[in-house]
Amino acid sequence: CLLRRRLLQQMQSQSKAPALGSMGLLEGRLLGILDPSSSQIHVLDVQQGGAVFGNWRLTVAGNPPKWIALAAGGNAFWALDGRSSSLWKFKLSVDPRVFPGSSGV
Repeated sequence: CLLRRRLLQQMQSQSKAPALGSMGLLEGRLLGILDPSSSQIHVLDVQQGGAVFGNWRLTVAGNPPKWIALAAGGNAFWALDGRSSSLWKFKLSVDPRVFPGSSGV
């Protein structure tokens, strides 16, 4: 897939190759890529040829998490905190560029 190849080349050039379990596809359109070093999800729009859709910092109250995995579904990205083994839901609002908040599951 051209998009996947372009994405991997871009991340490798920045020395940030995605780890296993660190990508999720939301609504068949938005590809989220977890960057654990910056606690961010980088989101590309696959229907627009992989154009950058947005970047979000994953923040939760309390101790800073160590994000180790990402999945997508139910209009939300789900991130796993390796320190506490907690699963966090980052739900998209009506405007999919805004994360209104997070909730632990």
